[in-house]
Amino acid sequence: MSEIWPKSYEKLVSYAEDKHTNSIYISEENHCEHRAINDSRDYVNHIKIDGKVILKACRDTKRIDFLLLNETKKIAYFIELKGSHIKDAFEQLEVTDRHLKPILEEYAVQWRIIHHHSRTTRLRMNEVNQYRRKHPYLIIRNTPMEEHI
Repeated sequence: MSEIWPKSYEKLVSYAEDKHTNSIYISEENHCEHRAINDSRDYVNHIKIDGKVILKACRDTKRIDFLLLNETKKIAYFIELKGSHIKDAFEQLEVTDRHLKPILEEYAVQWRIIHHHSRTTRLRMNEVNQYRRKHPYLIIRNTPMEEHI
């Protein structure tokens, strides 16, 4: 399964949809939206992982939806957009991190889960809080999420 993941930084960024200094980058799917505000006009690569880097046909491969690389600040934002089932997003983030970490060694990694129908009644808040303690770079928010990168 690991052979479907890019083996080099150059291969990964070759999938970038936006390679610019845009003022905003929008990742959207499943009625969820992450808005990255680029006030500093940093150089950013915006990459769709699910469906472009990892094709939809690879159903058994867990992966995030988008990757946003702030090349100027060397920050990688792993973005998972969930309609519900936040717990599934944890595994998607971990699997993606495991595969991309070797080629993103220079980057500080930030994880984002954006949802609109979280089933928090089914998912014990205790479990979410434990996961947040284990991964302090994780932010979970309702859609739309807007942040300055």
